[in-house]
Amino acid sequence: MSKFLRKAGYNVLVLGFCLWKGLPKKLVQIPMDYAEKAVKWLKEEKNIKGIAMTGISTGAAYTLLEASLIPDIGYVIPVIPYNYVPVGTVKKGLSYKEAHKSQYTWHGEDLPYTPINILDEKGMWWWLNTARKTPGYGLRHFIRFGYDEMEKKKTTS
Repeated sequence: MSKFLRKAGYNVLVLGFCLWKGLPKKLVQIPMDYAEKAVKWLKEEKNIKGIAMTGISTGAAYTLLEASLIPDIGYVIPVIPYNYVPVGTVKKGLSYKEAHKSQYTWHGEDLPYTPINILDEKGMWWWLNTARKTPGYGLRHFIRFGYDEMEKKKTTS
């Protein structure tokens, strides 16, 4: 994505929000403050006037949250299949489970999140196998299946 934006004439700063040195290794309590520092640096040190963010999936959720918290982010291009702050997840064995904490923090505090127990109740293998057998999904649309199942659970509980 950054290559496309650079070719279109934009300056690009790539930020990680987890897995990079100094950041969480899991999708739990990812600090939103990290981008706040980057925005400040872009404005004060690089004299950048218009700041945009983009991301895909969890990165898009991060992008939308950042734009809602930091007024200097004036443009967003999110590619995201859900519209809520998810619960954090941790790998346990060969599967993932809910961490029962927010996926994101702002100034050290958990942001409100939507608990969705699909992983705790049914597990990753159920998700994979059911998606594979469900018409219209299959392995190619495995992640979409999970989001759709979580949305059903969220709105019916």
